[in-house]
Amino acid sequence: MKNINLNLAIRFFKKDRLFSIINLLGLSIGLACVYFIAIYVNDELSYDNYQQDNVFRIALERHFPNNQVSYAVTPLPLSYAVKHDFPEVVQASRALPIGIDYKIENEEKNISFREGNVLAADSGFLELMSIPILSGKKNALDQPYSVVITDKMAQKYFGSQQILGRKLLMNDTLEYTITAVVKDMSKVSHLEFDFILSWSTFPFDSQNTNYQWVSYSTYNYIKLRNDVTPEKFEKQLQLVVTKYIGPQIESILSKPYSEYEAAGNIHNFFLQPVKSIHLNSHLQFEIKPNGDGQYILLFSIVGAFILIIAAINFTNLSTARSIKRAKEVGIRKTLGSTRKALFVQFFTESSVLCLMSGILGALLFMVMLPYFNQIAGKDLSITQIDWVIYGPMFALIIALMSLLSGAYPAFFISSFNVVKILKGQVTQGKSKNLMRNLLVILQFSISIFLIIGTIIINRQVNYLMHKKLGFDKDQILTINDANLLGSSYLSFKNDLVQLPGISSVSSSFQVPGRQVGGTTFEAVGRPSTERFQTAILNADKNFITTYGLDIVEGRGFEQLRNDSLSVIINETAAKIVGWKNPIGQKLILAAGNEFEVIGVVNDFHFNSLHEKIRPMLLFGFDLERISNQQVYPPVISIQFDPNSNMTGNLNEISKIWDLRVSDEKLAYSFLDEEYDQLYRAEQRFGDIFLIFTVIAIFIALIGVIGLSSFFAVQKTREIGIRKVLGASMQNLIIIMSKDYVRMIIVSNLIAWPLAYIALNKWLENYPYEINITVDIFILAGLVSGALVLLATGYQSIKSALKNPVNAIRID
Repeated sequence: MKNINLNLAIRFFKKDRLFSIINLLGLSIGLACVYFIAIYVNDELSYDNYQQDNVFRIALERHFPNNQVSYAVTPLPLSYAVKHDFPEVVQASRALPIGIDYKIENEEKNISFREGNVLAADSGFLELMSIPILSGKKNALDQPYSVVITDKMAQKYFGSQQILGRKLLMNDTLEYTITAVVKDMSKVSHLEFDFILSWSTFPFDSQNTNYQWVSYSTYNYIKLRNDVTPEKFEKQLQLVVTKYIGPQIESILSKPYSEYEAAGNIHNFFLQPVKSIHLNSHLQFEIKPNGDGQYILLFSIVGAFILIIAAINFTNLSTARSIKRAKEVGIRKTLGSTRKALFVQFFTESSVLCLMSGILGALLFMVMLPYFNQIAGKDLSITQIDWVIYGPMFALIIALMSLLSGAYPAFFISSFNVVKILKGQVTQGKSKNLMRNLLVILQFSISIFLIIGTIIINRQVNYLMHKKLGFDKDQILTINDANLLGSSYLSFKNDLVQLPGISSVSSSFQVPGRQVGGTTFEAVGRPSTERFQTAILNADKNFITTYGLDIVEGRGFEQLRNDSLSVIINETAAKIVGWKNPIGQKLILAAGNEFEVIGVVNDFHFNSLHEKIRPMLLFGFDLERISNQQVYPPVISIQFDPNSNMTGNLNEISKIWDLRVSDEKLAYSFLDEEYDQLYRAEQRFGDIFLIFTVIAIFIALIGVIGLSSFFAVQKTREIGIRKVLGASMQNLIIIMSKDYVRMIIVSNLIAWPLAYIALNKWLENYPYEINITVDIFILAGLVSGALVLLATGYQSIKSALKNPVNAIRID
């Protein structure tokens, strides 16, 4: 019996190829999208899954009288103190990034590279963070001048992982012994490192003891006892503030800590489960950019939408085609076929089609995965899928598709009345038409929702990328390893100035778009307990000109003046302090140094647009003086003339560099490209959302084409009669399309408010956001209407052009 049902199903597919192809295409594309979303979501959710459940990172929320910030970095001695003071802490460890430009050399093979992901960590780091050790022991960081490297770096420098005891030279001076090789976990962890140097090599714990508790540079991790809840322990962390931070602040300010706290300066330490950091932590000074849990939710919803649209197509087409199969049902019932047998037959057809779609969807998924990786910025592969989990899940999705999209049509077709069938009185009835129309409206509503979402997301991304930043980022090249020049620094910079096409050259320790450190200051004349948090930028006297900043009050740094105790502030700093006339005002940094305000620059976005503009202090330095002290700023910024020969200039700069630094290639970047990278996550999200939206609309439209083709055949005689009675082609096209126009209007009215609420909620995550304007909804309505009319228009015109005599003679 099963073979008979299967054979009948295959015969039906061959007989009605258009129906079969439309359903197969819609379901297979829909399932392929689900596979893509599933592997993407699985990858995002897999971050730090190898970590223990009771391991946390300690983060800090700081409140100021007029501001609030949260840091991923905390005081250097924090983890040691909490391990010593609280028996609830089983283990504690810490890590500190120590450079983004470390020269690492294997002298045996005479190869060297400059590396960016170098950490210093204490001896318990590998064990606490559950980092898989391939060779070596968990105490590999116990001794000074020990280094742990990843398997990727072991292959890069030695071509082997059997390298324990081998040596690496760091920055031409210090020799480290390799004591362990660990698995590279950077693709599935919030951590990012290639090398871990032993903490005991560095004098971190003995430096700046007067400021260690009010300086934030270290990632501190702890493991709690299983019976201790993080919420309970967070309350105890307030004792750290009282015991350690309070006395240090009192010694700096010479005021009781209670006064400092009463002025609105509050430290709140809190715990972050390590497993949650990647998707839920977006603090200042993260180790690397994290993912976003909202994207996971949105992609999952889009996947569900696509499946719903594909299932609706199947259901609508199957129920619509039931009229054509009415005689088949009547004859089979007359010959003794039961309703159950008919149900099984039609359900078998649906199941076979869904199974074929699942297989075809899997093939599409495998073929298109490399292209998806390019768009998503991932390195996903089929081998990383846990088939023990996802195999049954995909099978369940296909089974549910068979059940949801096949059961109703099968039940509906098998319920036909034999007498009415033989009398030719079978119609779908108003209730069936209503159900079909409601499903089509649901399809259209989802599609319009996605169209609106695509427009808003892409407008927001464009806004982030093209908003005026308050400084010139175009035509600026940054040399990122300028400190390698050493004693040749000044002569190199002077030679750059002489090149044609270069309008300005500046040296600095920071540039906009990269991590900028910060401190607190007090305004002279205000209570010393009233602190203001600020970012700091250290640059030479050409910086303001090179970056096109505007001096709105006072002056900039000048060559003929000694501005070592002067400071330039931005407009936000003046505003939060309350200075209406800031020039001549004085401020005192946390370290105790007093500076006079000589100028105010316009507010500019030195961080990305993910953060609001913060107060900024700009300190100038005399390049010749600090060079004599053998201090060399790491960044040289070059502003080119708009019409300069960029390729020629780069060649000349490289030649000048090579004359001074023979063993290192010139490393440079363009600032506008760096800024674009700050919004790469939004760009990828927008691209993926657009692709899935197009796919969802395509699936919906092929369903509409199928329905319109079927109902055009059903109305052939009606159209012929209307033409004989004088109906024009325009009238006939309106008759054929009016139902879809009504459904589009209803769908827009449903989708608009839902899209507004959902997308407005998404935009709240951005300090700088677009306004959702009415033209977006009008555009979505016009686009959806045009697409549906195009999908149905051809069939409407084709039916209207038929010879009415032939149409009336159709039996």
